[in-house]
Amino acid sequence: MAKTRALGTILLQGAIAVGNITQISIPGPVKTEIDVTDFSSAAAEFLPGLADYGEVTFSGWFNDADAGQTIVRADAFDITAGTKAWTIAFVNQAKKFTFNAWVKSFVPNAGGPNAAYDFTATLRVTGLVTYAVYP
Repeated sequence: MAKTRALGTILLQGAIAVGNITQISIPGPVKTEIDVTDFSSAAAEFLPGLADYGEVTFSGWFNDADAGQTIVRADAFDITAGTKAWTIAFVNQAKKFTFNAWVKSFVPNAGGPNAAYDFTATLRVTGLVTYAVYP
């Protein structure tokens, strides 16, 4: 597929989009390594371990009226908030990443007198991430 703009990328919690996002990272696997070196090894030996998909960080313009930001903000402050289903859609590439995650942080910022309110947020991925056709 040809190069396309990222414009139109969507972060969804269930069916609700998180609005006003300007940047988002995509979860990718990082395998742990299991050391299996023993006294008869000529060099260090390793086996691949389970993948950890890490965190999804995103940022954007703070919008207190946005339903998606409200979900993220509420979960960040609620210690009992659990894991939820999330989707990142590359609309212009017709691809999506789906995963389960819990909200690790939501931090609003006031950059200065000549700046708009913005925010940064982090999701902690748990389990597998799937890559499929969108929608």
